[in-house]
Amino acid sequence: MRMGFFDWVKNIFIRPTLTVAPESVDPDNADLATLDIPGAVQAHLNWTKRLRDAIQGESQEDFDISAVRADHNCALGKWIHSDGERAYGELPAFTDLRAKHAHFHREAAGVLEAVEAGERTHAQRQLVTSFSASSREVIAALDLLQDQALMRAARAQGA
Repeated sequence: MRMGFFDWVKNIFIRPTLTVAPESVDPDNADLATLDIPGAVQAHLNWTKRLRDAIQGESQEDFDISAVRADHNCALGKWIHSDGERAYGELPAFTDLRAKHAHFHREAAGVLEAVEAGERTHAQRQLVTSFSASSREVIAALDLLQDQALMRAARAQGA
């Protein structure tokens, strides 16, 4: 049986979650102490269906485009702007993830703006080109961050 792209992507992320040292965790946001990478990947993959439904006029969601554009509202964004920054902010992959995640949200908002303007063909083109590319970039950035975090942890144990 052939594996679809989304199944392939989900299978990549079966490694442990990223964690932060307990002393760096904000007690008011303790649930953000770890990042569920498979969950973050799935949440971002789900945006494709949500946007496709909006383009096709089948969505039951009332999207707030400015909230979609903001990269700090989703679980990954909250982690990036809090515990992730404190724990991994010095890693090049974290800087890359932060930028690519913000771009992803701008792309999603752009698709919704096209839908709102009645430009469904344009919205569909954006969905399958620039939005899809930004989604893949976020997933790749998460993978790279996890690799860098694991390498940093290994070096710290060997030191």
